[in-house]
Amino acid sequence: MRNREDGAARWLHDNAAVGTSLTAGPPSNTFEIDPTSDNHVLIAGGVGITPILAMALELAERGASWHLLYIGSSRQEMAFLEHLRGVRERVTVWETASRGRPDVPAVVSEWIHGASTALYCCGPAGLVESVSGDFSGRDDVRVLSERFTATTELGGSFEVELNRSGGRIRVPDGVSVLDALEERGIDIPWSCRAGICGTCETPLIAGRTDHGDSLVGTTRADDVCFPCVFRAADDDVIVLDI
Repeated sequence: MRNREDGAARWLHDNAAVGTSLTAGPPSNTFEIDPTSDNHVLIAGGVGITPILAMALELAERGASWHLLYIGSSRQEMAFLEHLRGVRERVTVWETASRGRPDVPAVVSEWIHGASTALYCCGPAGLVESVSGDFSGRDDVRVLSERFTATTELGGSFEVELNRSGGRIRVPDGVSVLDALEERGIDIPWSCRAGICGTCETPLIAGRTDHGDSLVGTTRADDVCFPCVFRAADDDVIVLDI
C-alpha cells in the first residue's frame, strides 16, 4: 500500500484497531463491460491492469470476442501476469524497456472488427488521453476509460443554489463545489475528489455545467453532476438537489 500522508492506508495504520467500527458504502462501478458491443479490446498500462484483469477474465468466461494489450516496463514489474496464463492466446504483453512505447492504434487494429467494438483503457493519463484521441470519431469503436488522477482545473467562480437545504453558496475560483459544501457544514458522500469514482454523484435540477469528470462513456446521465470537479457553464446559477 502507498503510505500517502492523506491516504486511507496511513489513517487505518494510525487509528484502526480490533473492534473499530467503520462506515462503508456499497460497491460502485463506472467502468464496466459494454453489453451492446460484440467485440472487446482492452488496453492496460502499468497498474491499470487492476480493473482490466477482472474484465478480461469475465469476458473469457462468457466466451466473448476480446483481446488485451498489457503495457509495462518489463515482465518482472508487471502485476497479475500469472492470472493471465490461462488466456495467454488473447493477451499481448508489451515490455517498453526492450521495445519502447507501442503504436497503440497499429497494434490493436487487427483486433477491431464487427459492427461494434468496445475499447477499454486504464492506466497513466497520457495513455488514456492518447487512446481516446486516436479512436474518437469512429462509429465502430466506443472508448471507455478509467483514470487514477484528476485532469480538471477548478477555474471560475459561480453560485450554487441548494434546493433542499435552502440558500446559496458562492464557489470561489479554484475551489470545488464539494469543498464549498463542506465549508457550509453540508456533508455528501465522496471518495476520489477527482471526478473518477462517481461517489459524489448529485442530481442536477437546473443550470448548465462543464462536467469535468472522467465518466464520459459510462452510465453518467446529463441530469447529474459530480461536486468534486464540475464547474458552471458561462454564468449559469446551478441548482442542486441537496
